[in-house]
Amino acid sequence: MLHFPPERRRATYNISPTTPAAHSSFLPVLRADGVMTVIRLMNYLRKRLFSIVAFFSIVVIHQWYKLGQHTISNQKSKPTRSKDDFRVSTWNIRVPFPSDVEKKLSWKDRQSSVAAAIASSRPDIIALQEDCFFMSNSLMNSDTEIGKLSDTYERYGLFNRNGESRPSGSWPENVFTQDGMKDGEHNSVWYDKSRFVSLRNVTFWLSRTPEKVGSSFDEITGRIVNCVLLNDKLCVGRNDRVCPYHLLFCSTHFPSGNETKQLWSAHVLSEMFSQIHDDHSLSHNKTIGLEMMVSGDFNSIPGSKTHQLMIDLGFVDARSISMERSVMDHYSNTTNDWYNDNNDSLIDYVWLYNGLSRHVEGHSFNVKSVKHIPVLCCTSEFPSTNNEAPIKTASDHVMVVVDFSFQYK
Repeated sequence: MLHFPPERRRATYNISPTTPAAHSSFLPVLRADGVMTVIRLMNYLRKRLFSIVAFFSIVVIHQWYKLGQHTISNQKSKPTRSKDDFRVSTWNIRVPFPSDVEKKLSWKDRQSSVAAAIASSRPDIIALQEDCFFMSNSLMNSDTEIGKLSDTYERYGLFNRNGESRPSGSWPENVFTQDGMKDGEHNSVWYDKSRFVSLRNVTFWLSRTPEKVGSSFDEITGRIVNCVLLNDKLCVGRNDRVCPYHLLFCSTHFPSGNETKQLWSAHVLSEMFSQIHDDHSLSHNKTIGLEMMVSGDFNSIPGSKTHQLMIDLGFVDARSISMERSVMDHYSNTTNDWYNDNNDSLIDYVWLYNGLSRHVEGHSFNVKSVKHIPVLCCTSEFPSTNNEAPIKTASDHVMVVVDFSFQYK
């Protein structure tokens, strides 16, 4: 219905629409002057057509803009990956040494950059290394573009020294002490709780006695492996069948500077993975497969004895089977030039156990891409010339991000 301006309506009809008597007088007028009334109405519509079209166009454009803004907002909070894809990240976020404070690279300086990087890349699963308890707590409570990270992620990671969920005050004083608790590395696993459900947690140590809390190969600290057995919610009920796999995802940190201890650690990892896989097969009558990954800082470069032994033991570096078809030399280093000594290398990995896809019949698996992402912090920018101040990064390691794709026949 067109709403004419009041003055025009009174001039045309010469009635008050709220007065009952007016309706009876209106009909004779319309009969007597019907042709002129139609002509006047057509002339009015013709003159006002542009304004009417413009008005409705503005309304449509406004609604479209609001829908676009809503879509952009949703894209920040929800990844655009399909239900058959998921993203894994591994990142050594560096324990906060006192010397970092002098460089204005304390954890307080770096925390917001680490949290923002996790929120923007939005991995479905994350393996962290050198994550003290207080660091994980502050990260979980960080406000980001997707809200608090604790709204999205669940975390599991026992302390490498005491095998508990938080540090202990009984250990000797160390540089990571916070609120009287002697802190240290947890090698936490984070997972998106909207996608994955934890079935159980698994922890062991890289030592002669993997079940012994806080053990290692004669190091001052424990070398822990924290794992979460996950069920994929998006997989449940797909094609009207039970999800054909569970996923064991682990985070660890190999010894540094001692290749012999690294080789021993690789053997322990292989033996424990084989045992866990066999136990899972028995408990599920081989009806549900077990996909297994271990991610972290392995302190060994491609082509080293440790790297080659991992391959020989049935582990597959995700880069080697990526659909990008890049040779290993094309990947950048995973450590940053934190010390300005140009002594960086590729030492961070996402390993797939035994090819991953061999365990489940009818289940194909792809590594879509592997990216090394340096994360800036502290209002730092990449220098345009070599004469500018060195960049500051959120850790002495880059974030390694791997995109996977599952397909079901």
